[in-house]
Amino acid sequence: MPARASDGVRKADPVPQPLNGLAVLLVEDNMIVALTVENFLEDLGARRIWTASHVESASKILDRETVEIAILDINLGEDTSLGIARRLRAASIPFFFASGYGTDAGLSADLDASLVVRKPYGKRDLQKAIISVLGL
Repeated sequence: MPARASDGVRKADPVPQPLNGLAVLLVEDNMIVALTVENFLEDLGARRIWTASHVESASKILDRETVEIAILDINLGEDTSLGIARRLRAASIPFFFASGYGTDAGLSADLDASLVVRKPYGKRDLQKAIISVLGL
């Protein structure tokens, strides 16, 4: 139930911040989606957000920055983020996919158990996925 302010007006419950100070890599090739998700991530407590629209730029971010969780669009034009997912898994960095394909994303066997959030998704969907992959 929403909290009541001292003036009796209901206020929305604050959104829990599962990212509480974490650094996030967002791999998304649609600029409008990326901007929306960046706002969601800020609301969910992200300390730093690196956004990449291509595999090459995502790789460069991973080479030079400390990433603590990642959100990966699967299809990036003519490429996919599957190699980035494998690199994250090898480094024990939690991640999940965000895709218009949902659970029909056609992931390879080594990534088939990965969480996939179906687009379009909202802040609460993102929050649930983050909580799940962080084990909170």
